[in-house]
Amino acid sequence: ADPAPVLRDELDAVPPPAPPCWGRSLRRADAIDLDAVRALLNRRALFRGRWGFTADAPPPPGRPGPVELFASWNASIDAEGLIAPAAVYGYFPAAAEGEDLVVFDPATGAERCRFTLPRARTGHCISDYLRPRGAEPLADEAAVLPAAAFAAGARDLLLCQCVTVGARAMEHAQALHAADRYSDYVLFHGLAVELAEALAEYIHREMRRELGIASDDAPAVDELLRGGYRGRRYSFGYPACPELADQRPLGELLGWQDIGVRLSESCQLVPEASTSAIGVHHPQARYFAL
Repeated sequence: ADPAPVLRDELDAVPPPAPPCWGRSLRRADAIDLDAVRALLNRRALFRGRWGFTADAPPPPGRPGPVELFASWNASIDAEGLIAPAAVYGYFPAAAEGEDLVVFDPATGAERCRFTLPRARTGHCISDYLRPRGAEPLADEAAVLPAAAFAAGARDLLLCQCVTVGARAMEHAQALHAADRYSDYVLFHGLAVELAEALAEYIHREMRRELGIASDDAPAVDELLRGGYRGRRYSFGYPACPELADQRPLGELLGWQDIGVRLSESCQLVPEASTSAIGVHHPQARYFAL
């Protein structure tokens, strides 16, 4: 078969924005605005996908609808402390090397890890959204990147993040299931998982603000959830980066054990209501399938 075209050749050369610091940062529950997280929750995904409500079918007489259930369960979460949101995120000097995404140590310039990513038949590969290793510097690029990493060939930055709503949420869901409260289990479990997704959106938005690129964010939440912002966030296990095992080096970069997250033997995040991702800032970045 003919080789796939390389998308990088068609993309604009975009210098990296300056992060507030290099490496990772932690956010505990007291530094996370849970109401702001809830505002970013995808209610369509929750109400229809998780809870099984349809847009044109009202609930049975005398039974609460999705909006009432959403308010009731969130009140219980707050009253009982069932959600303990936490996040670890960071900015790392990086560069593309073919299909590889190379991550450098900010202080020493040594290679920390690399992600080998697949290229779609359309030519798309996540590595194309980062500047190539050792490329001719753009204006101010050397000033933005750490000196040792720049000397080693870093020409861009990689956004990394991991979020969780905490172990207690999943323990509560399991307790509901064990007590044969299956309806409550479905409702609470679905809400916890979607809150984790909303927390990932919240942290990514905070990172765009720190990078000074949030001016491209869509004003409406629905548009924002459809990718109305600069850059993209990619989670392992999805089409653009399908290998769950690649979460191991991501976990080493972030040290996500400090927020109570670990990997199972099958490289799934534990607790379940947790998400991780790598992110790029390139304005032309898109999602794609292989």
